[in-house]
Amino acid sequence: MKIVRLFLFYFVSALLSSISLSAIVTLYSENFQGMTVGNPPVGWTDTTANDSFAEVVNNPSASGINTSTRVLGFTDTGFTNSITSEAIDITGFNPGTYTYTLSFDAYSAGTTVHAGIFGLKSGTSSQIYWLGSSTGRLRAGDANLDFDFAVANTWENFNFNITSGVSVYLTNLKGDGAQSPSDFRLVFQSWDETTNPPITYFDNVSLTVVPEPSTYAMLFGVLALVFALVRRRLGRTNS
Repeated sequence: MKIVRLFLFYFVSALLSSISLSAIVTLYSENFQGMTVGNPPVGWTDTTANDSFAEVVNNPSASGINTSTRVLGFTDTGFTNSITSEAIDITGFNPGTYTYTLSFDAYSAGTTVHAGIFGLKSGTSSQIYWLGSSTGRLRAGDANLDFDFAVANTWENFNFNITSGVSVYLTNLKGDGAQSPSDFRLVFQSWDETTNPPITYFDNVSLTVVPEPSTYAMLFGVLALVFALVRRRLGRTNS
């Protein structure tokens, strides 16, 4: 009986520990602090070769929810100014088991209608799966995780469930087939239809995963089954 109880104790402890440790996992986080103004963020690359339109800049308004000194900014218009993050390894975090959340701060100077756009790609494919935009300017077939700036000249925080986009990446990225889970990258862009430089900024980029509710249900189901088996075993021992 003591052996059974010890087994139950260690099993339950291990199970609860695994649930706690896997609650939220941060796969990537970047706040651009300590980087050189005028250069692309360390490890990031301009999506279009030889176009250095995305770079680290001084925070245009270090106040409110964002008092950072350095942020991601853009210096030109159009679709050539997007920038790609360094590689993020998502190996082992299956979208069917985990929920992916992308979080970032964004700022629109002077107006609330300039387009801040974000997406995902791999380091080997030229295809970009656009996830969302502050003005809805997305290409057909992509996700529609639109967001709106409530107030100009004010930093705002946004959070998006991008699990479906990750699924597309891992199965067939816009006709380029399944992409490597160790080469997952985020893409950011600021686009304006006027002749003025885009004035959308990004900061505090974070990608996290958390187990789906079904994963917790399975774990607690196993726990209930073990309790039932042990209780039955103890009942037989006492009789």
